[in-house]
Amino acid sequence: MKIGIFGGSFNPPHKMHLHIAKSLLSRNYVDKVIFVPVSNFYGKKGLVSNQHRYEMLKRLVKDYPNMEVSDYEFQNKLIYTYETLRHFKECYSKDKIYFICGMDNLEEFHEWRHYEEILSTYQVIVITRNKEVEIPTYLKPYQKNIILAETHERNISSTSIRNTLLEGKVDENLTDGVYEYIKNNKLYEKENYTMLKRIKEETTVKNVKGLNKIAKRAAIGSVNTACSWIFDQPKVPEELKKFRKF
Repeated sequence: MKIGIFGGSFNPPHKMHLHIAKSLLSRNYVDKVIFVPVSNFYGKKGLVSNQHRYEMLKRLVKDYPNMEVSDYEFQNKLIYTYETLRHFKECYSKDKIYFICGMDNLEEFHEWRHYEEILSTYQVIVITRNKEVEIPTYLKPYQKNIILAETHERNISSTSIRNTLLEGKVDENLTDGVYEYIKNNKLYEKENYTMLKRIKEETTVKNVKGLNKIAKRAAIGSVNTACSWIFDQPKVPEELKKFRKF
């Protein structure tokens, strides 16, 4: 069996993620797709909690028996891609492991931990909108393990989806199940930005200790990840962005 490991932040997961998995399955690139969301230890700005992204992914794939979601990377430390692939290689010792990524990942692969091991040990499926793309020179020795899989769907940005939700609108790029989960759990909501505006009004920029104290208090529990994401939005004043790490 050919097992495709599809990593990413999935913040939130959307129809393009589903289309990629369905396309790879229907064209026999892989026989199963396992979605592996990164943990909050990854350090990417604005991730909602591990559990929220896991639950959204479960709703995304619930009607597809050859797709599943793994919480393997949700450990109390940063898990690198090579470690994740080693894990699934052990779990599926009689099968072949494929790593699914985008062209932007391939261009910066040399910055990944043990990238040579990944490229020499596994088949890497690169999702691209154009099969004529040029593989970086430093990857030429591994070209036999790099598979270009073209997709004809338009590019969908999780950032643009979050911005649409921030405006209180429904985004057509979300499945019904994922959108319902987002709405029920009040993820990516404008009200959280309004709360930060109040923080700014009540706290002077010079009063750093005061700002941090209020921000920390406001960020308790589920609001924490929402706040960290909102700090990255273009509408947030620059002076507030300085204090996003709380």
